[in-house]
Amino acid sequence: MELIEAIKTRRSVRKFNNKKIDINTVKEIVDICQYSPSWKNTQTVRYNYVETKDLIEKISDGVGSDWNKNILKQAQGIMVLSTINNISGYEKDGTPSTTKGSHFESFDAGIYADAFVLACHNFNIGTVIMGIYNEANIKKILNLPEGESVSCIIPMGYYDEKPASPKKKLNDVVLRIK
Repeated sequence: MELIEAIKTRRSVRKFNNKKIDINTVKEIVDICQYSPSWKNTQTVRYNYVETKDLIEKISDGVGSDWNKNILKQAQGIMVLSTINNISGYEKDGTPSTTKGSHFESFDAGIYADAFVLACHNFNIGTVIMGIYNEANIKKILNLPEGESVSCIIPMGYYDEKPASPKKKLNDVVLRIK
């Protein structure tokens, strides 16, 4: 799949069929994503894959709305992106390098999340990036190390029908040339 086509055709998928995702495909996608750039090449983003239905059920209990719970419960897997704290956006001595402080961790996680969903799209695996979840619950369930934060959760699975593209607000995007 060509890059521009992938960017234009990738959709947030919220309905998945029952086809299992082969773990080797997941490993291949994560291997591809390791080429994503990060702050000073610190590579602080971690991919935590959840494929067992009981863990997916436990994670879905802390996502707020029933709508989000249903998306998670039908997913064939969930990729939980986590980030090692206080490295991205900081100097080696711990002082912030930018005015964004720890926010730069989110920037790196966003790059990695985008690479992940685009790579999944290449394999016809649908995804949606979610930001509403119970972080403490997920950290406990996955036994994430101290000093690591959950950046987002990405339900994933094969789909029978790709959602239509919502109307894009191309005229609302401003390109300012000065």
